[in-house]
Amino acid sequence: MCRSILRNSRSQRREGDRLVVAETLTVPCHPDIQTGLTDMLMLMLFGEARQRTVDEYKFLFSECELTLSQVIPTTDPYSLIEAVPTARN
Repeated sequence: MCRSILRNSRSQRREGDRLVVAETLTVPCHPDIQTGLTDMLMLMLFGEARQRTVDEYKFLFSECELTLSQVIPTTDPYSLIEAVPTARN
C-alpha cells in the first residue's frame, strides 16, 4: 500500500519538490518498548505495515524513484524523513 502511495506521489512531483514523512524509526540493536508495541499493533491491524529503519526507508524510497535526503530528529519519538525525487535520465 505505501509503495502505491509513494509511486503516485512521485508521479506528481517535480525537480526540487520534497516529501516529508513523520515516523518513529526503528534503531537496530536498540530495543524500544513503545516502538515495538506500535510495530505489533500495526502488524495486527494492517498486515504488512511495520516500523522501519533508516536503511529500510532508503530501500523503500529507491523502489519508488525517491532518494532519502535527510532524517531530522525531533523532541518527540518521531523523526522527519525527507525524500526528494530521484533524477530521471
